[in-house]
Amino acid sequence: MKLTVLTKWSAAFGITAIIASGLAAPASADPVFTSPNSANDYGVLAGVGSDTTQDVTNGLSAAIGRTGDGTTNLKLSSYDATGSYAIVTKSGADPIYRANGSGAGLAAIRSAIGNIGNTALTTFTGHTGTWKTAQMVDQIQYARSSSAGASASANASGVVTYVPFATDVVGYAVSANSVMPDLTVGTSSDVADGTGVTPSSLWAIYTCAARKIVVVAGEGTKLVSNTYSAGVGETLVDIHPYVPQSSSGTASFWQGGSASSKFGANLGSCASRTGVVGEIAEGDSVQEHDGSVLEGDEGAIVPFSVPQWVAQGNSAAILAASGVAVTDRRNGAVLGTLNGLNPTTGSTGSYALNPAMISNAGASPNTGDNKPSYLSRTMYNIVPSAKLDVLTSAEYLMFGPGGLICSDTSTITQFGFGALSSGCGDTSARFFAPAASSVTAVPATNVTTGSELTFAVNVTFSSNGNQGGTVTVEDADANVVAGVTGTTIAAGSTTTTINIPVANKNKTLTVYVTPNLSGIAEASSPVAKFTPVVTATSSGASSKSKTGKATVTIGNQGSKATGTVEIYNGATRVGIGQLGATGSVTITVAKMSKGTKTLTVKYLGDANYAPKLDATLSYRVK
Repeated sequence: MKLTVLTKWSAAFGITAIIASGLAAPASADPVFTSPNSANDYGVLAGVGSDTTQDVTNGLSAAIGRTGDGTTNLKLSSYDATGSYAIVTKSGADPIYRANGSGAGLAAIRSAIGNIGNTALTTFTGHTGTWKTAQMVDQIQYARSSSAGASASANASGVVTYVPFATDVVGYAVSANSVMPDLTVGTSSDVADGTGVTPSSLWAIYTCAARKIVVVAGEGTKLVSNTYSAGVGETLVDIHPYVPQSSSGTASFWQGGSASSKFGANLGSCASRTGVVGEIAEGDSVQEHDGSVLEGDEGAIVPFSVPQWVAQGNSAAILAASGVAVTDRRNGAVLGTLNGLNPTTGSTGSYALNPAMISNAGASPNTGDNKPSYLSRTMYNIVPSAKLDVLTSAEYLMFGPGGLICSDTSTITQFGFGALSSGCGDTSARFFAPAASSVTAVPATNVTTGSELTFAVNVTFSSNGNQGGTVTVEDADANVVAGVTGTTIAAGSTTTTINIPVANKNKTLTVYVTPNLSGIAEASSPVAKFTPVVTATSSGASSKSKTGKATVTIGNQGSKATGTVEIYNGATRVGIGQLGATGSVTITVAKMSKGTKTLTVKYLGDANYAPKLDATLSYRVK
C-alpha cells in the first residue's frame, strides 16, 4: 500500500526516529513507501495479528501519518496476516516470522515482552520456525485481535491489555453459485424433524443437524439431514461448512469457548478448517475473510466479517480516497441474509455495515438466540500494560481513551466497522500474570577498596529471553542501599558484580532485579553468607605431656567473623574457643602423642559467615 496522508505527530510522543539501513523492501502486504523516505520507513509502533482488522489498521496508519515534520517514521505500522513468511519492523533487526491471526499475534506480543519464551509456530506459507524473544524485543509493540481475552487468563496485574476500538459483525458467506437458502441465526434446538428436514439456520448447519440442501426446481431450497430421502424432481447438494485456521480469532469467536462463545462444544465434526471442494487445494488451511474456499462449491459456507467484506468491496474507492490498498479476497463470495436482514447497505464503492446487525439486541451466549447481534463482537489491540500505565507513552497516546485511534471514527467506519459508543481505548482488561524469574546473590571472597571500603556481591539472573535488568539492594527495613555500583545486568548477559559499602555487611540484605522486559516478574534473593577465610597457625607442644596452642583467624580480608571454632584430631575434639572482636582466637590444644598431626579446624559460622568445617592445621608434638 502507498501511504500519502501525512499528519503531525503529537508533541507528547517525543519519539526519536529510527534510521533504517541496508534493508530490502518489505513484502507487498506490509507498509511500503517511496523515496526519499526509504531510510525512515518503519513504524514507532508496529503490530501483527488478526486478518479481520489488518485493513482498518492500515487505514488508520495512513490517516494518523508520520512523526516529526511528516518525513520520518510512521506513528503506527501494521503487518498483514499473510504475505512473506518473515518480516522486519525495525532498522537493523533480524527478520521475525509473520503472525497469522489473533492467536499468533497474542503469542508474538507476549514473546516480545518476555512473558513467554521462545515459541514454535507455523506461518501461513507453511514455514515452521521459532519466535525468539531476543529477536522479537522492540520489533512488536502491539497485536491486532478480533477476539477478547480468555477469562481464564484474566489477571489484575496482567502484562498485556486488550484495548477495544471498534465493533465487528461476523456474518456468513457463500459462493456466487450457491443454492443455500436464506438463514436465521437459529438456536441450539434446531434439529431434524421426523422426515429429516431441519430449520434453515446457522445452528443447524454448524451442529451438523443439516447436512444437505434440497433443490426443487421452481420451488426453492431447504436444509435436511443425511436421513432425508429425495423425492421426484429433488436434487441433493452436500453442505460444506468451513471454519478458518486454528489461530484465527474469528474461528475462536465462531466456535466459542469463552464469554462470547457461539457454538462451543456443539460445533460439529462436519465443520472443516481445510479445503474440500473449492478453489483452495484440498488440505490447505481456510484463511479467514477469504472466499477462495467457496469458489465453485454451491453448498459451501464460511464465517466472514461483514466489515472485511465491505472494505474489500470498496477497495477501489478506499484506494482513491486514502491511498491504502485493500486486497479484494472475496473471490466471488456473497454475504447471506440473516434473519431477513441484509448485512450491508449501499453498493460497490459505498458499501457499509447495516447498523441493524448490531442494534438488534440479543440474549446470552451459548444458547443461540436467533438474533443477528449475537454475532457482533468488539475488536481489540493487545498492548503491553506497562506502556499503557505511562500516560505520556506512545502506546497510551495511540491506543488509549481519546487517543489517535479512538479519535478517528471516520476511518473506522470507512473500513466497514462500527465505532464504539463507549469504552473505546479502555485500559482495564488485563491478562496473563508476569512470567517468573530468579536471581542468586553471593558475596565474593574479596573486599575491594576505592573511595571507600566495599564488599562485592556476584549476582546471577535468569529470565525469558535473557534481556537483563536493573539491580537494587535493600536492607531489612526496605531502605535502598546507597552507593551501589554496577546496577545493571546487560542484555545477553546473566551475571554482574555489585559493590556494596562494607558498613552494610552486618545487615540483612536483599538483592532485587527488575527485568528489562515488562512481561517478567521482579526477582529477589537474600545476599548469601560470606565464605569464610580460615587462617590457622600453631607452634605445637613441647612434649606429649603438655598442652599446646593454636591461633585461628576467621574473616574475609578485612571483614572479621564471630562465633565458635573447634579443633579435631580425627573424630576427637581437642580444642574449642570463641572468636573475639579481632576475628581471632587462641585455643588450648589437648595433650596428644608424639608426632606431626593434621588437625581439622571447624568454624561453625555466624550471622554473616557460612560454616567452614574442613580447614586443616599442621600440629607437631615433640
